Amino acid sequence: MICLETLKNIYSSFQKAVMVTDSLLVPLWDNGKGVPASFDKNKLRHYGDRELSLPLEAPATVRYHADFGRSPAVDIIPIQEGGDICGYILQFYSCSDVEELSDVSDHIRFKNNFLGNIRNELASVVYSIEDERSKLVQSGDLERLASHRSIRYSILKVFSATTNLNEISKYYNGLYSTQVLDVSKIIESLAQELSDAFEENGCEFICNITGPVYMKTNADRLRAAVCNLLVNAYMYCNAEKKQCTLAIERTSDTAVISVTDNGTAADIKALEEYKTPFGAFKNFGPGESLGIAVAACYCNSMGAKLEFSSPQGKQTKAEMIFPVSCLCEPDSLRAVTPAPLSGTYDLPNCIMAKGFDPLKG
Repeated sequence: MICLETLKNIYSSFQKAVMVTDSLLVPLWDNGKGVPASFDKNKLRHYGDRELSLPLEAPATVRYHADFGRSPAVDIIPIQEGGDICGYILQFYSCSDVEELSDVSDHIRFKNNFLGNIRNELASVVYSIEDERSKLVQSGDLERLASHRSIRYSILKVFSATTNLNEISKYYNGLYSTQVLDVSKIIESLAQELSDAFEENGCEFICNITGPVYMKTNADRLRAAVCNLLVNAYMYCNAEKKQCTLAIERTSDTAVISVTDNGTAADIKALEEYKTPFGAFKNFGPGESLGIAVAACYCNSMGAKLEFSSPQGKQTKAEMIFPVSCLCEPDSLRAVTPAPLSGTYDLPNCIMAKGFDPLKG
């Protein structure tokens, strides 16, 4: 007979989602940490999709074929009494658990290299169709020109999405370091790097910086988060003459990095969706490129908040709000490392690709 009260005491505060079942895998209790509400033992499969046969004499790790975003793997531990199996303890893996397990292996190196290869291959396709552009212009073939632009834009969205996928994986596996840096200098350098692209595409780019603002951060992760907010502001701004403002401001209680456009306000539904950027995983669509999710990951990891609003109902504003606890004094002995020169495949250009074309010219 299962000592359920004892198991409750052991697993109530356990970090993983845990379920206790009888010998036929019928649920008896769970610790409320994310076990699928509609658990179905028939969705349990051995790796390789072999059927799961009871009784299990020893612990096993199996797949759980449930909805995406639920638990993709489960450890099953038999409970024995007098040599007989009287039940099982199921420990469900979360999606982040699976990411961590795979990314601490050589898998992350393979994934990064492979996604880089995808961008290189797609870049060669862009250059090939660009060679045909002058011929299409001369022939006046407007239909093919329109197709050319559509293909090119789709390719550039992949640049952004694959880069952001790498960004998110870094947060899952903790493969990034932090140090005390002047965030205002990082933002100022990024603004100088990107301002020409905005102006060339008919968007006024304004940068307002008050500093210095020191905090423990990672410069590349910060640049990736801000780049995603900037390209979204540009793409979804519907003003006839676009304007994007990047600002950082220090107050007595906070430091705020903000990106504001001059278009019409985001509707209430959009503002609500921005509060849960990972909700897109449940209804994954072809237009998703994970931009807001990257910004959310950065804020969560640094103890900040990501908020969206429509000031005065006339524009959309994204803010990364850092409480005073995130801020610190500078290390007077730390040397300031200049930002690297940006190339076609560098982090900002890959992220901004879905709105700006780094391969043109």
